[in-house]
Order: sequence, then structure tokens, then C-alpha cells
Amino acid sequence: MEDLDNKTDFKHKLKSFYDLNKVKIYSLIFILILALIINFIFKYKNEKENIVVAENYVEAEILLSLGKSNESAKIFKKIINSKNTFYSILALNKLLEKNLLTKDEEILNFFDKIEKKNKSEELADILSLKKALFLIKKSDLTKGNEILQKLIEKNSKLKFIAKEILSK
Repeated sequence: MEDLDNKTDFKHKLKSFYDLNKVKIYSLIFILILALIINFIFKYKNEKENIVVAENYVEAEILLSLGKSNESAKIFKKIINSKNTFYSILALNKLLEKNLLTKDEEILNFFDKIEKKNKSEELADILSLKKALFLIKKSDLTKGNEILQKLIEKNSKLKFIAKEILSK
């Protein structure tokens, strides 16, 4: 008998809770569904953007292999200016490797843009090392050595490489 009273009491409490908070419950469900939809849209949009950047990278590589270095450099620059960190780093490496840029300031500006986009400490260290090597190659030993020294001081995984470069 007591068990039956507890069940009806529980049902009554649940019904009254529902009646009092009906708007809040529906609002919460609506917000959760809306959040899921927005999350799906953002993921889809980012995936589309990544595909476009990947296609641009492949196109730039093809143009480079056909000897159209100016057109290729323009596409690589566009990739660096995109939000995609992965392809931005690849594009900058290709620009440096193939000497497609002549202005040192522009290259350093690209390094800065990629460093700002980057969220990984390991990639930041690799970019710093690459930037230091670029500066040393361009006879700016002071700035290059400063960057290498910072890598050593922050106890980076690349500190042994940085020490080796500084010792030479």
C-alpha cells in the first residue's frame, strides 16, 4: 500500500514539476538541438575549406612543376593567408625551398602569420627553428641566434639542434 502511495506521489511530483517548468524544458531541448545543428554546420564548413585549401596546394604544386613559378607563388601566398595551419606551413616551406620569394620582409611576415595561427607548441618550435635558419642564411646572425637561444632556454625538444647550430 505504501509502495503504491510512493509511486502516485512520485508521479504527482513529476507531473507538477513538468507543468511548472514546461517552457524551460522545451527551451533547453531546443537550445541543445540548435547547438548540435550549429556544430554540424561549422564542422561541414571547416571540412569544405580544408578541401579547397588542399586543392589549391595541389594546383600550386602542379603549376610549379610546369614552370609557372609566379602563378604558383601567388597560390602558395593565398594558402598562407588562409586559416589552415597545416597547408600554410607546407606552402611556406615550398616558397622557401624553391626560392619563390625574394623579399625577406614578406617571408618574415609569413612566418609571423603562421606562428599566430599555430596552436601546437611543437609546431611553434619547428617554425622558430626554421625562421632562425632562414635568418642565419640571410646573414642576420643576431636575430637567428636569439631565436635559437630562446629555443634552448624554453627547454624545447629541439634545443639540442639549436645548441649544435649555435656552436658552429
